[in-house]
Amino acid sequence: MTATVNVMASPSGEASPEQIQQIVVALATSVRNDRSVLHLIGWNTHLLQRRIVERSGRTGEHYVTATRREYRQLWLAAAGGGLLTVGTAAIKTAFSAWHMPDFMHGVLYGLNYAVRFLLLQRFHLVLATKQSAMTAAALATIVRERKGEDRANEIADYAARICRSQLAAALGNVIVVSVGAFVFVHVWALVFGRPFMTETEASKTASSAESVGG
Repeated sequence: MTATVNVMASPSGEASPEQIQQIVVALATSVRNDRSVLHLIGWNTHLLQRRIVERSGRTGEHYVTATRREYRQLWLAAAGGGLLTVGTAAIKTAFSAWHMPDFMHGVLYGLNYAVRFLLLQRFHLVLATKQSAMTAAALATIVRERKGEDRANEIADYAARICRSQLAAALGNVIVVSVGAFVFVHVWALVFGRPFMTETEASKTASSAESVGG
């Protein structure tokens, strides 16, 4: 449509060769795309990606606090996410000690994480590492849709609320994971009379984590 308007609204009354070429190329490209299966797949994939981002944006609004009550609830949700992380890590460590093929280890690890995320969703718990993708989509939606003079102030206010919520989620996760892991290993040793992991196993696990992180 832009190319057509440029031709029709040419100041001299006659379109330049560049404008004619632009509209011909646009029409030819459009006809080719209408008959292209690859273009159809690509366009539908683009629409699906945009739909996912919009959905994530609506979901992300629930992770951004606006009142003191919501802020307290976020701390509790982050604490619950931390406790669930302790359980997930303990189960994964127990699975790793089982002697079985790597494929079965992968299946059990995947099932462990799948159940964990389902529980997070079901009980509305918060994991800071997954929260940022949701809140970023929500912020992008505001940037795209908000208009007017107060747009900048609204974006700045929402960004501040995101930072405050992210910090609460991260601290809640880290504090509860640290305390929960400490309590878990001591309770395990008290109940079963042996450590959950030996010193050799703990050193091996730490070395493996460092190599993966590097």
